[in-house]
Amino acid sequence: MLQKFADCQLLDAVSINKKRDFKRFASKSIFSDFDFEPEFGYLYIALRAISNIVNKNADGFSAEELKGMTEYQHPRYGYATFKYKPHFIQHKNSNPLTARGVILDAKIMETPVNKKLDEKLGLKRLGENDVWVKLLVEIDAESFPRYAEAIQKGRINKFSMGCDVEKSICSVCGNVATDVDEFCTHIKHYKGSYIKEGSEEKFVYEDCKGLRFFEISGVYDPADPTAYLIDSYLAPSSEQVDTTKKVAMVYKRTNEGLQKVASADENLKIWW
Repeated sequence: MLQKFADCQLLDAVSINKKRDFKRFASKSIFSDFDFEPEFGYLYIALRAISNIVNKNADGFSAEELKGMTEYQHPRYGYATFKYKPHFIQHKNSNPLTARGVILDAKIMETPVNKKLDEKLGLKRLGENDVWVKLLVEIDAESFPRYAEAIQKGRINKFSMGCDVEKSICSVCGNVATDVDEFCTHIKHYKGSYIKEGSEEKFVYEDCKGLRFFEISGVYDPADPTAYLIDSYLAPSSEQVDTTKKVAMVYKRTNEGLQKVASADENLKIWW
């Protein structure tokens, strides 16, 4: 099994100040896709976690794989596996107790491609439409006030998903790998670059299959340039659910296979 990490940016961060604010909050278009009741004292963020592109790590995620509609068609694969997974900082995910929050829900979104933007960003789109995963994340703003404030003020507005993949396929030769030892020469030595194959040039990337997401992290340096900030919202109260306990109950992943980190910026301190 292989393991991938790729970054994204914040769509929305929301905090609830009064009980009556919930109606206003729930009616906001960014959050209207989600059916949930906010807990006072928590920060709620909507973000774009991953898109059907080849990211800056040269890892490709097709629309079908994000939807979980390929040979691995099962609730254990695709966007739905994000739900109830933990939220960390900079992929420091070895200890569930360091989690800052939890993913409450995940939705698959499909919109027309902005071809001019794709061209400007140099995106390698895998499919005709823009298919992406929208997450609702609950952050313990009372336990981690500086981190919550950094998100609300836009100092932290980029995020990175982590996922296990059952296998990856070389875009050039079609080699199938389930572990780093099975990589072909193209992936080992030329991943992320163009090589000459006969009369044409081909871009070398891994086409990732069988996606199982296990976390979302706050980071500085995104691998996915399609993400963007939309809004925010908070909720002060003494009546809170212990997010750490929530995460401990649902957090489970394997250390087998290949681990890849899109952004390992040590400047993003854990004390947040």
